[in-house]
Amino acid sequence: AKHSAIYLTLSYVWYERYFFYYLYIGDSAGSADPTLAWWLANVDLTRPEIATGLDLTRQVILQANAKTRAELDGAKFVVVILPLREQFRYADPDLQAFLAAPNVAMADFLQENNIPVIDLTPAFKREGDAKANGLFFQNDSHLNRRGNAFVAETLAQELEAIIK
Repeated sequence: AKHSAIYLTLSYVWYERYFFYYLYIGDSAGSADPTLAWWLANVDLTRPEIATGLDLTRQVILQANAKTRAELDGAKFVVVILPLREQFRYADPDLQAFLAAPNVAMADFLQENNIPVIDLTPAFKREGDAKANGLFFQNDSHLNRRGNAFVAETLAQELEAIIK
């Protein structure tokens, strides 16, 4: 028990080392946004932990799709992909590609497995970066009330097209 605080601190630093790295290089790149640093660390598909997480997610989706189709006659299993707030806050194309990589990999996987996917990123982008950024809380990366309403409206339209 007397070593648990030290262990927890060291394990946190170890598991969040990529977050700290991105915070560190963020200062030199002119952007020390901790939320961006967190996302950069957690969308990096070259990290084994992230790649494993993506593979496990793919397995769960395949199982859920099979179970839905087997147990619910005529039901459709649909995956919805939401963009990150940071995709609208930063204009750098290389950064955008890096942040979008997991969603692109997931969309490709779903299409390869004939699983319907609704990627809301194009709908957000049609709103324009400034407007899309306004769909998220200012100091939080989650959707605000307006953002949730936008997602609900867009999903209703997209689902109607899939259901027909």
